Amino acid sequence: MKSPKLYRGDTGLALTLAGESEPRSPHLENVVLQDLRHLTAFQEEYGASVRAGLLLHAGDTLEWLTPRALAAPWWRVM
Repeated sequence: MKSPKLYRGDTGLALTLAGESEPRSPHLENVVLQDLRHLTAFQEEYGASVRAGLLLHAGDTLEWLTPRALAAPWWRVM
């Protein structure tokens, strides 16, 4: 049996290796998931003092990703 492998999502490295300058498809999904993980960790650390989190994007959809994390177009917030 081979030793287990550890995978870490590094979107910047993946984009560089793929020769892309902007995240698309799986790279973009990875960026969103990492941002959501960071937001969730922040919410857990600060508990009740954080009501909800906001992830801004360039699309058109306003959608709750979790009960405490809303994804919204940046232009609807600004």
